[in-house]
Amino acid sequence: MSRDGSKALDAAERLTATCDVLAGFVDLGYDSLVGDTRTQWAVEMGLIRLGEEVSRIPPDARARFPGQPWRVIIDMRNMAAHQYDALTARLVWKTLCEDIPSLREYVAREMIPALREEAAAEEP
Repeated sequence: MSRDGSKALDAAERLTATCDVLAGFVDLGYDSLVGDTRTQWAVEMGLIRLGEEVSRIPPDARARFPGQPWRVIIDMRNMAAHQYDALTARLVWKTLCEDIPSLREYVAREMIPALREEAAAEEP
């Protein structure tokens, strides 16, 4: 597997794992997010991790998989890291409930299998 292909696959696999962790916060409910600063900060750190993982997927790999708003995910990371006071509980909750499950499904269904197939094709 090429270095960029290996990097893309590793980042995509880490991305799905982070999505799985963040999905656990949905089970706690909206009131837990709103009422507990530690939960809010944990979720914000998860959003930062997601953006970092997306940014580690080489741009050409992201371009081959246009089914997600990659730039928006990276921008959300920047907002969580630098403009965290602009994050509303409603925006974070929507992201947790709608955007992250969609991202995880897309990466697991489309991206990871294709990257693994490419890796297998490159093996001698």
